[in-house]
Amino acid sequence: MDNDIVYKMALTQIPLVGAKTAKNLIGYCGGVKEIYNKSVALLKKGLDYNSKQWRYRY
Repeated sequence: MDNDIVYKMALTQIPLVGAKTAKNLIGYCGGVKEIYNKSVALLKKGLDYNSKQWRYRY
């Protein structure tokens, strides 16, 4: 089993992370495995953190 699949499956279980957000994070970090090695602050830079869904949840 390819390890990338495990990371992608785990990514889909994060609240508010859909296909578009996952694609943006993978592109920003350079790969799906790299997402799990970044700090939350760096990940927020890769997201549209000012969007309405994030303001009300986090």
